[in-house]
Amino acid sequence: MDQRFSRYAIASIVLAILVPIEVYANVHAVFKGLPNFLLVTIMVATPLGAVVLGHMARGQVRRSGYIRGG
Repeated sequence: MDQRFSRYAIASIVLAILVPIEVYANVHAVFKGLPNFLLVTIMVATPLGAVVLGHMARGQVRRSGYIRGG
């Protein structure tokens, strides 16, 4: 299997890109029908997931020596 980029790195980048989109949507009340606890959960889980996946990608890249970070 020829894997050029770390899948963890790609997932981390996607989640990191979603954070400002979520903030914009929250400020402009796009998700006004959702319960508050769900909004808070999403707003906390997205950046936390990006950080965790980023660290996992970093470890994978260091161990493999040939996979690039993304």
